[in-house]
Amino acid sequence: MKELQKLFQSKCTKEDIDYKSKITKHFLNKYEENSKKDPLQNAAKILEMYRSKNDFVPIIPGSSIKGAIRTAVLDEKGKNKENKEDNELFRSLAIADCTFSSESTIVGAMQMLNKYGEKKADMQILADVILGSCIGDRNFSGEIDLMIYEKLQKCLSIDLIRKKCNEFYLREFDKEYEKFYKKKENEEQYKVIKWLKKELDGIEKKEDSFVIRLGRWSQVEFVTFQDRKPLTRRGKDGKPLPHGTTRTVFMYSGYFVPMGWCVCKFNTQL
Repeated sequence: MKELQKLFQSKCTKEDIDYKSKITKHFLNKYEENSKKDPLQNAAKILEMYRSKNDFVPIIPGSSIKGAIRTAVLDEKGKNKENKEDNELFRSLAIADCTFSSESTIVGAMQMLNKYGEKKADMQILADVILGSCIGDRNFSGEIDLMIYEKLQKCLSIDLIRKKCNEFYLREFDKEYEKFYKKKENEEQYKVIKWLKKELDGIEKKEDSFVIRLGRWSQVEFVTFQDRKPLTRRGKDGKPLPHGTTRTVFMYSGYFVPMGWCVCKFNTQL
């Protein structure tokens, strides 16, 4: 395996690569460190973005966006099980996949923080992510078609989606910020998180925008309903471990970057 690894590193050409991605310095250090180890023990596997099979551009599936909207709209009901009424409501909502340019991703390492906002462990999770306007001049966006079929039902509207998404995600962000980041907000590593708070504070005033959170590291409170207890793995005593005690963030230039936050701006057309 070690010889095979060396072969790939030395013989691969541009023609052998499906797509290229930028990398962080933190990732490079991890990769070089792991390359000296037995690849069977630590292969430095990268969790990839979902990509097009044809041109390998990164994609956020429309189903993921729809799921994030659904969670926010149904949150106050505290549903534990789906019912026919809810299925009918969201059968009327169609959302296309959202594609991004091939240059919009970057590969880096994830970091786990404890409830005091401090590093809990040196994680070996490496991931390919879209890193947007929170970092310098990076500002990537995508366009999607969102359609609401009024003939199927009259309850769902873009105004309701905007209202419910802002209520749910901004409320949960405030809780997260207070619990994990507040005490550390003036430290340099938290600069991006502080910037994110400022950006989100102004979303409700914009009549054409709403916020959602989606993806692998959205955190458990943002993907479950208000009165629902998330399932967690069990401890040595067999009892479920408590949820919501850590945060997983992306490491970029020494900053902690919370993942999954998307601002959606809509242009209504009849």
